Formats: sequence, C-alpha cells, structure tokens
Amino acid sequence: MKNPAMIVLWSARILTGVVLCFWGFFIIAHLLGDDGAPSRPLAFSDYAILSMMAVSLLGLGVALKWERIGAPLALVGVAAGAVFNWRVLLFPTALIPLAAVLFVVYACLRLGSHCRGELGGE
Repeated sequence: MKNPAMIVLWSARILTGVVLCFWGFFIIAHLLGDDGAPSRPLAFSDYAILSMMAVSLLGLGVALKWERIGAPLALVGVAAGAVFNWRVLLFPTALIPLAAVLFVVYACLRLGSHCRGELGGE
C-alpha cells in the first residue's frame, strides 16, 4: 500500500486543481465577457466576500507548494467570508476548505512521520 500521506497530498492537489480551474474559468469569463455588470449596487459585505474568496483561492494556490502556509490562509479566507454570509460554505465553495483541510492533514502526517523517519528523504 502506498504511503497514506502521499495519497492525502495528491487528493488535495487534484481537488485544488479542480477548484482553481473552476473558479478561474468564471473569473476570466467575467473579466472578458460583456455581461459583467452587477444586478444591484455592491455593498461592503459583497466586496468583503469577494476579497475573502480571492484570499482563499490564493491560499490554495500557495498550498500547492507550501502546505503549512497556504492551507491556513485558505481556511482563514473561507471563515472570514462566512462571517459576512454563511452561504459561502455551501457547494461549490465548500470544496475550498475541504482541499485546505486535506493539506493540513498531509502536513500533520508528514510532520509526525518525519519525526519517526518514515518518509525517507521528503
């Protein structure tokens, strides 16, 4: 059987890739499309939620290289966005904290097994 830490890491990476491609498609479509006008004037909470979404996506991107920095950043971004609107915790946004938690689990597994010398040269 493969190392459980590596299975968790690659699960987190694949899920992160799916999330970044999904949101990236809509962000690019919004920036390049003609129908980008909001249906109503944006309030402070709208700007805060959009900012926290950007922080959480940036955190996932950083977690691809540095798990212990990016995953908490993504979780903080999602939690701060949830303060303004709890619906950001619903699907598909719920995949962001799931991927971040997988990165945290990997970091914990790596740290614990590194102390025992089970991961070899990682």
